[in-house]
Amino acid sequence: ALMLAGSTAEAMAHGSKYPFAAKFEASLTPEFIAAQKKRGPASLRKQKKDYGPVVSKDKHGSACFDEMLKNEKEFCGEWAVFY
Repeated sequence: ALMLAGSTAEAMAHGSKYPFAAKFEASLTPEFIAAQKKRGPASLRKQKKDYGPVVSKDKHGSACFDEMLKNEKEFCGEWAVFY
């Protein structure tokens, strides 16, 4: 189960090892999620992928940003991503 901030009692009741976690329940409709997924990752909605001159020259940095964008694409229907 995904756990987010809440009370210690709630966390322990759900078996969390983190005393600040509580049970998360999604409240988005399937239609909303589908519409957001169709729009794609927010960071790429108004511009093409551009890591800039420094990251673009760094193999490891580019791989990290590729992974970050892959995750954003996967979760863009239900989550906002802030960099």
